Amino acid sequence: MKQIHIFTCFLFVFFGLKNTVQATILTVSNDPSLYTAQYSSISTAIGAASAGDTLYIHPTGIIYQGFNLTKRLTLVGIGHRSIRSGLGSLIANLNYMNVYTGSSGSSLIGLQIGYANFLDNGLTNLLFSRCRFLDLNSIYFNNYDSDCVFEGCVFNGFVRDIDDPGASILFINNVFNSNSSSYSILNVVNAASVQFVNNVFLGSYSAPIRIGQNITGVMFVNNVFHGRTVNTTVGSTDFNGAVFSNNIFQTTGLTAIANLNAPFAVINTDPDGDNLFLGASDIVFESNPVAANKVNFAYGEDYNTVAAIGGGQGVQGSTIGLLEFNDNGTPFNPVIQEVIMLTPVLGGNDTLRFRVKAVSQNNDGN
Repeated sequence: MKQIHIFTCFLFVFFGLKNTVQATILTVSNDPSLYTAQYSSISTAIGAASAGDTLYIHPTGIIYQGFNLTKRLTLVGIGHRSIRSGLGSLIANLNYMNVYTGSSGSSLIGLQIGYANFLDNGLTNLLFSRCRFLDLNSIYFNNYDSDCVFEGCVFNGFVRDIDDPGASILFINNVFNSNSSSYSILNVVNAASVQFVNNVFLGSYSAPIRIGQNITGVMFVNNVFHGRTVNTTVGSTDFNGAVFSNNIFQTTGLTAIANLNAPFAVINTDPDGDNLFLGASDIVFESNPVAANKVNFAYGEDYNTVAAIGGGQGVQGSTIGLLEFNDNGTPFNPVIQEVIMLTPVLGGNDTLRFRVKAVSQNNDGN
């Protein structure tokens, strides 16, 4: 007679990965008292991995050391805020990462990262999904031409040095969050194709979103600027083709109209255009965190826009300025919640029968 024990676990189903036939899942834990794994550091796991492999980073209370991403890999954590029973506040917390050309095609999902440092030209098809960047300088592009997507992420600091005509970067459904009055939240210069779509920009207007010169293809579409002004330190004549369309600006001290004036930039103002400018006391979000002096991102706040403002008016009928993902950063891969053994005890020729309950990780975590 055999007694079968099944434990709740992650169902590693990664959709859209390339060359998955030979791919291997490697596990990493820097605290063996919590989780045993194949490797104790991300660097060692990367050294052992082959292109196309997946690294699962166990949640622990110890920060993982910085590492160099030099291969096409998928790195997955449980999210940047643990909500699972028994895990407490444990997450996969990465000190920093350096990104090199060999990592083109990589995905990083559900991780907390101090900062990401891009150190090569020719980086393509990089995806950062449902991650949180902690450091004041969250992303260094270092003037390299990068082709990447940031979706469903939270930026605690600044995005720096997008300064290459070959850069093609999409920021979609993110929260940009910094209340520092010393630095701009974005530094976009000499970029040909950078798009900010359906993002929420939070903070103090004294730390503006600054956009530099020679911009030929930068678009801000369907965003909410809540407590943030948009301006430049180099003068409005340096804007060459930046487009602001269908955004909500809610702030005092707003200088967007003065600094982003046509023809150097296209900024449509209500009622003649399609951007909406509101006073600081007007409600944009369901929970209106700025009205309660919550100018920084907070878990549990509702960053959906109220029905009366911007509802269904975005691209393809979307509502503008939404964080379209679970704000805990839970990865998209399905999770097994329950396994029910229908034949828990087996004889020599019995058939094992069981029922599995799994859930996808959509916007509300179900």
